[in-house]
Amino acid sequence: MATLISAILSIGSFELILRNTFYIRDSSTIFISIALAFATVGMPFAIAIYAARAAFRRRAAREGLLVIYAGYVAVTISFAGVYYSFNVISDYHEARDFADFYIHSATHIDDGLIQAVPERVRDERAFSGMRHSTWTGLADEAKPTFWHPSARVSTPLLLEAARRHGPWSAAQGKKQTAFQPTFREEERLPSFLQCLHFSVVTMATVGYGDVNPHKWYSQIAVDMQIIIGQILVVFALGCVLGRWWD
Repeated sequence: MATLISAILSIGSFELILRNTFYIRDSSTIFISIALAFATVGMPFAIAIYAARAAFRRRAAREGLLVIYAGYVAVTISFAGVYYSFNVISDYHEARDFADFYIHSATHIDDGLIQAVPERVRDERAFSGMRHSTWTGLADEAKPTFWHPSARVSTPLLLEAARRHGPWSAAQGKKQTAFQPTFREEERLPSFLQCLHFSVVTMATVGYGDVNPHKWYSQIAVDMQIIIGQILVVFALGCVLGRWWD
């Protein structure tokens, strides 16, 4: 039940907030969203504490081990939901920043204000190495009809697509553009499964592999999960080797 509640909180609530309540436009909103995502980390902690306390109770070693194992699985799934939330938030943030940059460039490049447009804007995603992006970006609009998935969209094509959303204007010191990312329904499950894989790898502390935490908040969450996983492993070994705390 705790795992189900955590999954619903981590996946459904943030998608609902992002898609129907507000769009991320500035740093204050992204920090609020990250704070909400971190609030769900309390669920894995509660599960881990319950599993650890269960090991201290007078019960058979096998029963205590099963409780800890269930807690281990629940924490893994819960953190997968948290990582998915981070992905949804950071993917939207990057899509907006990427589009704003090129729309601004397309507006002023003829005036000579921008001498060269870099091929890649600074990466804002929570995790590097994630293959699936949950929001469409300006690059999706810039792709020709026949386009190889591994090919990179060139700067002229991005500027051409950006001009369709311009011009860029400054109002009260904030960027105002007509570009709004669209949520990719087909990427929901693949993105969550990749987050689940990363959560399993992190919980087992066997190394990150092809996915790594890229932002400060994802690094903190990963460190939390590693600590929880190590604590549960210690108590599981204690149940197997004779309950050293008795």
